Amino acid sequence: MNDTVSIRINGEKVFHKEAVTTRLQIGLADTLEFDTPQGSVNVEIDLPLRHLSESTALNISTAIYLGISILPEGRISFNTSHEPFGYL
Repeated sequence: MNDTVSIRINGEKVFHKEAVTTRLQIGLADTLEFDTPQGSVNVEIDLPLRHLSESTALNISTAIYLGISILPEGRISFNTSHEPFGYL
């Protein structure tokens, strides 16, 4: 599905893109990189065409990777890692 995706970090819009689609062969739609301050950070994802919005609070002390997925039941899921995700 071609989604419109908006991302806010601490209330500031840092990303907006239309026609975002997951490449089914690798399960990846897009990658982004942001510099954020250390400490508590709120990340909000908005998918207006799906009427979905979700946020998560992260405590940033070192580089962190955040994976975002749409679950089959229609929820947004967040997965954090200190290592890059293994997309090929």
